[in-house]
Amino acid sequence: MQTLQAPSLHLPRLNPVALITLAAAVLVGAPVAIAIFTGLVGGGGEAWSHIVSTQLLGYTLTTLGVIAMTALIIVLFAVPAAWFVSLNEFPGRGFFEWALILPLAAPGYVIAYAWADFADVGGPLQSLLRDVTGLSARDYWFPTVYSIPGLSFVMACALFPYAYLTARAAFANLSLCTMEAARSLGASPRRIFLQVALPAARPAIFAGLALALMETAADYGAASYLGVQTLSVGIFRAWHSFSEPAVAARLAFLLILIAFGLQFIERISRGRGSIQQTATRWRTPRRQKLGSLAGWSVALGCALVLTLSFIIPVARLVWVSAETGLGQGQIARPFFNSLILALAGAAAAFILALAIVIGARQNRFSQYIGRFTAGAGYAAPGIVLALGALFILSWTGMSVAGPAALVPLEHLPHGRHRLDG
Repeated sequence: MQTLQAPSLHLPRLNPVALITLAAAVLVGAPVAIAIFTGLVGGGGEAWSHIVSTQLLGYTLTTLGVIAMTALIIVLFAVPAAWFVSLNEFPGRGFFEWALILPLAAPGYVIAYAWADFADVGGPLQSLLRDVTGLSARDYWFPTVYSIPGLSFVMACALFPYAYLTARAAFANLSLCTMEAARSLGASPRRIFLQVALPAARPAIFAGLALALMETAADYGAASYLGVQTLSVGIFRAWHSFSEPAVAARLAFLLILIAFGLQFIERISRGRGSIQQTATRWRTPRRQKLGSLAGWSVALGCALVLTLSFIIPVARLVWVSAETGLGQGQIARPFFNSLILALAGAAAAFILALAIVIGARQNRFSQYIGRFTAGAGYAAPGIVLALGALFILSWTGMSVAGPAALVPLEHLPHGRHRLDG
């Protein structure tokens, strides 16, 4: 006689590596979840009604507009540069291959300050224009950085290397068999790029673009300095001006939706946009040498991108630093604090990333948790993590720096603020 046995529930085996992966997921996910919960439950009231009726639509449309314009500029900067650097020989190719990554070293708000100072009415660019033409400031129109296109340009300058790196890797790994097949069918280099290389590299391009746009959506420093009313600026205002952290958390929920929407689009493009290699022989294409005119034109284009995104901002910062005459004692402490913070953050990120990668190879539970942690950690804006962390600390009676840490915008060390309301 057979005895019926109750089905057993197989729980994932939590080894030390899996526990570390789970702890990382909790560390990243808990502040985000608490910020969302606090905003949805307690983020109503008069302050929220005022924001909804007067500012919410503007915050949202401005953020989406900045994202769209930034995406367009990044694609125009990154994709052609990656294509020519990966598969063509031209003067200075070896230099531009690594130099186009340098803008990642400068935060967006630093580039915003440098470009605003360089291109403002009293800056060297417009001063030179007036000296050459003899016009006054009222006699001509000049594009301003203090606008949605200006912020988009600044963020694209700071973040286009994300898309450049992923696109360059994708183009460099194209199959020579696929390229030769296209050429044998009479395809021109332009058609090969548009119809063969670009579709094959599209998932990689979208991956880098999604990273850049998530940082764009979460940016506060550049948007605040240039006076563009994005959701990040609205979150800080609700937090400080209205003294309503829960309302700020409700605005942060919209920012999280945008970030995860970008990540969702990236995953869809990754799943549907690839071209499968079916040939048994895989050979990486050799770089083709461009003619003299074409080669120097490409070099000039890469130099223009590098000049706009890195050389002009850095040169202006060096010039302003020399003019102000900052002493060694004024920068030594911030320098060492930044260095210690960078080293500590890099070490912690490396340990967590190593544990996630090792854990993902052991069981599906760790693999799922690791993917969630890696995705949520980048998709969740820093200001949302800060809100969640402060809610947690307030419940436990602790504080990071106390209420005095919230400094009004007018007291921040920025030269220009045009925030209305």
